[in-house]
Amino acid sequence: MTKADPVNDTAAIELGQKPERRGWRARFTGRRSYLVVLGALFSFVLLVCAFVTAMDPYNLYGWGPKAKLVRDHYENSPGPWVLNIVTAEDYDTLMVGGSTALNFLPSDMQKFLAGTKHAFNLAYAAPRPRDLQIVMSKVESAKGLRRVLLMLDVTFLLPEEENRLQFPDFLYDRDPTNDLRAADTRSLQLSLHLLTGTEFVVSDWDASRRQTGQVARYQLTERTEYLNKARSIIARRKADVAAPTALTCSDLPAVGMIHDFARDLNARGVRLDIVVPAYSYYLYYDWFNPIAMTVTRQNPPFATLILLRRCALLATSEFRNAHFHAVDLERKITEDMANYYDSAHFYGTDATAQILKIIDAGRDEVNLGSFDAYVTELRRRVAKYEYYDSRLQGPRDD
Repeated sequence: MTKADPVNDTAAIELGQKPERRGWRARFTGRRSYLVVLGALFSFVLLVCAFVTAMDPYNLYGWGPKAKLVRDHYENSPGPWVLNIVTAEDYDTLMVGGSTALNFLPSDMQKFLAGTKHAFNLAYAAPRPRDLQIVMSKVESAKGLRRVLLMLDVTFLLPEEENRLQFPDFLYDRDPTNDLRAADTRSLQLSLHLLTGTEFVVSDWDASRRQTGQVARYQLTERTEYLNKARSIIARRKADVAAPTALTCSDLPAVGMIHDFARDLNARGVRLDIVVPAYSYYLYYDWFNPIAMTVTRQNPPFATLILLRRCALLATSEFRNAHFHAVDLERKITEDMANYYDSAHFYGTDATAQILKIIDAGRDEVNLGSFDAYVTELRRRVAKYEYYDSRLQGPRDD
């Protein structure tokens, strides 16, 4: 029995008419339209999920078409999304790390690293220990692997349970019930690329956007105002730059990940090149700022980063296939801010190409016996450093 509309019924009675009754047929017709729309939407979602599953854009199941990863440089590195793809292919050299590794080009690795024929850079901005552990675990078992370059950046100063919120860890667990979390607009676009045999890429992987941002930041450093500010920062912090840290290796548990990584690669006969980021000497003054000091746990940047290097070297020195490279004694690179768009990151790829040549030649390789001499020399240079930018100030006599 249907309910009456009391307002309309009252009006109908006053006019001497019979009250209007809306039957079940009218109500069902309205609901049927809603159900048709809802059913169509549900069917579309099911179709998208089925299509993405069939194309398998992240290589979860191993049955999708082969992805065409053809670019030398990406914005917002696809590394977190293509781990299954890359480690199942025949890449012989892989780069692992954070933002300080982003400008290393696979083409340069193939050109300057002996024996490298097929390289890929899996580095991505702001990694954290938990997600970097996933990357390292996948890389350890990569098909055809001969060499790995691991950038020793500040990630390893962080608590080992810390993770990057945007990292798609659901792609790399053993729980199939969450696989459909990957069914989104990105995976749909990538699936369409697989279906059509076109390049495996989405718009936010376009490197031109990142390069545009780097140009803007670099231009800010190429101003006299920036130079004067940097000189002022260096002058204020000269007395503190070489101060000791209160931390010890026991305070850096994430370094244990490097030990395990080196051990597992060594067991496979894979070479591991641990690379100290070639920070500018200005960084050791610049990183007394409040944000950077949270990473170093309120300890002086220079001593804390040296501690990280010492702990990593101690953790890997027993493995014959592990090599430790400290390229920051290359003055033409690290003393010249013309090579950087900020105190930590390279501008362009000229410097990274030079570093690959140095690594291949073993010129700046450090071991337990030479580490203290390396630290002594680096401390001396940093302590006497005066801000220098060859584009602003011209070439130096030395």
